[in-house]
Amino acid sequence: MGNIPAQFIKDFSSGQVNNLNENLKPESSVRLAMNVDADEEIGSLVSRLGSSVVNVQLVDNNVILGLHDFNYGTTSNKLLAVINNAGDTQSVVYDVEAGTNPTGWTTLTANTKARFVTFLDSVLLINGVDAESSYNGTTVITTGGAFDLANIPSSNTVDIGIEWRDRVYLAGDTTEPSRLYYSSTPYNQAITWDSDGTATFTAATTDIITSSAHGLSNEQLLIFTTSGTLPAGLSTGTPYYVISIDANTFNVSTKVGGSAVDITDTGTGTHTWHTWQFTDIEPEDGTGPITGLGKVPGYLLIFKERNMKRWNFDNAFPETLMNIGTPSHESIINAAGLCAFYSASNQSNKGFYITNGGRPVPISHMRARNIKKWVDAIPQSFDANVSGWGTENYFLWSIGDVTVDGIDYTNVVVKWNRIFDQWTVRSYPSEFRVFSSYLTTAGNNTIVVGDDDGNVIQIDVPAVYTDYPSTTRINWEVILQQEDFGFNQIKEISDRIVVRNEGIEDAVFRVTLDNDPLDKVVNVGTVDKRVKELKLTQTLRANDFQISLKGSQIGRRAYLKEIEIPSINVLPENYG
Repeated sequence: MGNIPAQFIKDFSSGQVNNLNENLKPESSVRLAMNVDADEEIGSLVSRLGSSVVNVQLVDNNVILGLHDFNYGTTSNKLLAVINNAGDTQSVVYDVEAGTNPTGWTTLTANTKARFVTFLDSVLLINGVDAESSYNGTTVITTGGAFDLANIPSSNTVDIGIEWRDRVYLAGDTTEPSRLYYSSTPYNQAITWDSDGTATFTAATTDIITSSAHGLSNEQLLIFTTSGTLPAGLSTGTPYYVISIDANTFNVSTKVGGSAVDITDTGTGTHTWHTWQFTDIEPEDGTGPITGLGKVPGYLLIFKERNMKRWNFDNAFPETLMNIGTPSHESIINAAGLCAFYSASNQSNKGFYITNGGRPVPISHMRARNIKKWVDAIPQSFDANVSGWGTENYFLWSIGDVTVDGIDYTNVVVKWNRIFDQWTVRSYPSEFRVFSSYLTTAGNNTIVVGDDDGNVIQIDVPAVYTDYPSTTRINWEVILQQEDFGFNQIKEISDRIVVRNEGIEDAVFRVTLDNDPLDKVVNVGTVDKRVKELKLTQTLRANDFQISLKGSQIGRRAYLKEIEIPSINVLPENYG
């Protein structure tokens, strides 16, 4: 059949695509795009920018347990990180830029994830174990304050929070795992947790509480406060359920269907009951506890292990969207008016999803442009640690160490550009456990991560071409899709291959023949200048070919622009 026209591979704008028959692959896609971006220069693959540690390492070899950029006032912000102390006896909060611990945030429970909610120029810290506390940029507050700390529902047990529609929502209560609590809207720069009702009461040693025309109902949830001492048997901040009710009296129990609390004296001072605002998210549905909260315009999104719901606050009950959930609150990304998340609810539907408030759609699998083999490789043991962040244009998730096509990749981050619908993958020197935005002193909004080695790291740093520490080169690799050039017959490439690029520093160019990475990999040469002609020292003979380049950058970004194969000879009637 003779020669076919010269082949120019010069469009890589579809990024990485896997799990697709080669006959259906997008012509502009590659099999692997490791540590390169497909959205920097459209059509080219460009080695990613580098990273640097914010200030200094906090505690060597310890995991960052929480990370948050607390913005307050009109121009102030503090980057806060939670990490175990050097002896692992407790966790502490750092002001990362200052390298100091705000007084009062140095005795948290060790090895416990911490989460933050910023509202009303204060930030709330919750971890499900320690008493909730807040910070206003100067002082750590343990009672009262903008978040009405003394009356937070299920004190010390909630560990998930979000602000939406001028209220704060809390979940993760270990005793009521399907319960979603919500605050009042702000008044005098503070919220409360009891705006459904409040009234004074008296108690007797008969266990009866008297409150005239109280208007309560059985199983309603209350907390008690006092100006003096509560009646013995009752505790401030403890949730109680109303039982044995009539118009003016009732008893309380510590659980639904439980016996009345034994009250042994009347206490001192004025006693007040308060109702909490909450909704139970179908505890009977068998889909696990609430594991995360997200939001889109018009809806609060409530994630359980195997289910997700939306709520507009006007309906009596949240609506079920899909019988998939998330194992990780940190995997939920609220950006660009969308909510994206990771789900491991079942193996066949494992992957990343996105929603604008409607039914979530998969973006990593069950579609042409997919990275399913990378999603399938996420270890189950890492599911609860998948974390992410998003911008107006793209989303990032840390997925840990994975093995794909028999090759081990460490500290992997996957990137999806929603504008171009393109995936690429990354690998870093350490494992990312939590993401946050970070407003630098120069006023630039950046992305930072907390790793498993005590560092808070800024990624994609402009004009930085190495990873932390500053001498770590960025190793990149591109593997093209298998190519038969439109013919099933055996083909020969015997002349040369030309690579056009900018900035590539000594990249190794290889060709794999007939998808045999063990016995049929040919090292063609090294790409080390802008237009590199690679003379072939042997004829490349195969049904199909797969080109790869593997390089390392330190002083600039590499741009792969075009690969030219000037001459390909098709052997007639020879199929191997």
